[in-house]
Amino acid sequence: MPLVRISVPTHLAAEKVHVLADAVHEARVATCGVPSNETLSARFAIRGPVICFSIRTFPDVERSADASIVEITLLKGRTDDKKRSLFREIVSGAVAGRVPPR
Repeated sequence: MPLVRISVPTHLAAEKVHVLADAVHEARVATCGVPSNETLSARFAIRGPVICFSIRTFPDVERSADASIVEITLLKGRTDDKKRSLFREIVSGAVAGRVPPR
């Protein structure tokens, strides 16, 4: 099962944190074969001043003050297409829940 860590800025509304965690979980279910009842691993987020972008456009991508980091550790064997699909699903679910992609 993919290991997930979600780091969010302290000012981000709890509703948005839940939307992001749910988007990550649902994407893992849809693309990685994670059982849908596996609720614990994607539903925790670390709050704190963990995001520090000294250059908000590095590398050529604008980021808002709400930018969050989703780290996913996958075991060997997942194809690049599978990984891209996972990330697309996360962004799609987050955007559907009104969490901006950057």
